Amino acid sequence: QDFDRAIRAFELAQTHPEFKRAAQMSLYDIYHQQGAYEHAIVVVKALSKIDNDYAVDLIKLQLEMGNLD
Repeated sequence: QDFDRAIRAFELAQTHPEFKRAAQMSLYDIYHQQGAYEHAIVVVKALSKIDNDYAVDLIKLQLEMGNLD
């Protein structure tokens, strides 16, 4: 799995309004799969502003990291 290339592609895609949400969702999935929780939190915070369901994911990530500030 070439996560680095996928991450670069999705980072570029999120600069286009019509692809932004889908790209962020994909970035979140990749970061979470890799255990890159710090990056996943940044993305899921942005997603939670659009979709409240991601607020639950944000809390879960913070619990996984042992950080609930």
